[in-house]
Amino acid sequence: MIIYVKKNKWILTGVFISALISNLCAVRLQFFKGSILDAAIQRDSSNTFRNIILLISFILLECLFFYLYNQLRSFFTVKCVSLLREDFFQGLINKHFIDFTESNKGEYIAKYTNDLEKVKDMYFSTMTLLINLISKIILVSIALFILDIRVAVITLTLLTMPLYIPKLIEKRLKTCQMDYMASVNTNLRELTDWLANFEVIKMFSIEKKITEKYTESNNIVMKKMMNNYSINYTSNLLTMLMSYVSHFLILALSAYLVLNGNFTAGTFFVSVGLIDQLSYPIISISTALQNIVSVRPISTDMIDFINKKRIEKEDRIYKDTVIEIDIRNLSFSYNDKKLIDNFSFKFKKNKKYLIQGKSGSGKTTLINLMLNYYSDYQGEILLNKDNIKEIINIYPYVTVVRQDAALFHDTLRNNLNMYNNNISDNQIIKVLKLVNLQKYANEEALNEMVLEGGLNLSGGEKKRISVARGLLRNTDILIFDEPLANLDDDNVSNLENFLLSIEGKVLIIVSHQFSQEKMDYFDNVINLNRL
Repeated sequence: MIIYVKKNKWILTGVFISALISNLCAVRLQFFKGSILDAAIQRDSSNTFRNIILLISFILLECLFFYLYNQLRSFFTVKCVSLLREDFFQGLINKHFIDFTESNKGEYIAKYTNDLEKVKDMYFSTMTLLINLISKIILVSIALFILDIRVAVITLTLLTMPLYIPKLIEKRLKTCQMDYMASVNTNLRELTDWLANFEVIKMFSIEKKITEKYTESNNIVMKKMMNNYSINYTSNLLTMLMSYVSHFLILALSAYLVLNGNFTAGTFFVSVGLIDQLSYPIISISTALQNIVSVRPISTDMIDFINKKRIEKEDRIYKDTVIEIDIRNLSFSYNDKKLIDNFSFKFKKNKKYLIQGKSGSGKTTLINLMLNYYSDYQGEILLNKDNIKEIINIYPYVTVVRQDAALFHDTLRNNLNMYNNNISDNQIIKVLKLVNLQKYANEEALNEMVLEGGLNLSGGEKKRISVARGLLRNTDILIFDEPLANLDDDNVSNLENFLLSIEGKVLIIVSHQFSQEKMDYFDNVINLNRL
């Protein structure tokens, strides 16, 4: 996390300066209190009045700079967290698709919400708190040495003893924190899964069973939370007890010095004030150090997540027009099951291909292999004459329209042009008419919002919007995965005719329901059941 601290070092400098001045005023006014008491005992009204004015002035200065410290502290935390959130999202969005699918969406949400919140509270906020606490400890310690070296040495020796507690239980703190975070991540992953399948839960009337599973998961989280609280509270209790004992011994020493005539009443008053000023920061710094220690594994995991990059071959970025996809002796297995066995084929530009096969025959796997999602296969897949394993980014050359339409909560226009302002409304409207979505083929409709997941659209409309989006992208390779699903007979016929009219592309359609009378329009029909 130090990188985010460095990026905001000037704000942190302001935090340090404002904390230093505030604490300097707080220490100095303790001496004014002693001077007021001594002057009052001596009935020196002039000095008493003068020190009261100075006391009030320093109180106001302390409050002013402490307010500034809090403002800068908050600004520093917000800036650091903002950068961390941006880097986290950047690391997430830049993941390779297969790497992304290795974790449940709930785990990513848990990191983005719970883990980031922990880092904010227990690292960035604690760091600025430490600056205030450390500066106060240093200034008060200097003041104690100025007051009396004996009081200073004994005070620092006794009051710093609680600082050793976090180190003694460091391993336990880390373990409890990691156990708690793991249980929260598991709970969020399960919750995301249940919400995503809400309709199935209702349909099969398993609300009671899911509630039981949630209760079990929630109880684990609460147990881990309680363990985490307990270890921290135990540490705080030990710190507090040691602090009070130390405080009592120091007061006893100061009282002894008064009895011996080494301290005046005012000096005793100053020493008590300085000890009070020192005891709270030392107790707090112990807690702050616990936070830093316990959040370290989460911070490390967060940085590893952000910095983790897929290992790529350092080859050229592909810039050619795709003329053909040449698959040679391709074999691929998943979980010891061979899905594709010694498959060879050439997909060429200006030709149309239909891939058929029963469920589990490898249709989707073949498409994913062509997208360079997997590398652990035998054989070769060539884009023109270049192995796709050596191509850093294949996405600019291929568009896949999946069976399930993926729509954003945004305007219809942005769902179609995918934020590419070079695609005009006229182009969008033309394509919408081609896919039989005339009612949306106007500027007013393009400005309308598509609800999350396309809830305000029918299944057929969502499918045709996805097809239109794929066409507008205008890539060399167009792949349609079950484009006719969820369409009525009229729309099926219209979309079939439209797909078959596409020219100038490597056109691949995966479908089990294409009309038999239109099969002859394909240059090749690949039946994976026969392979």
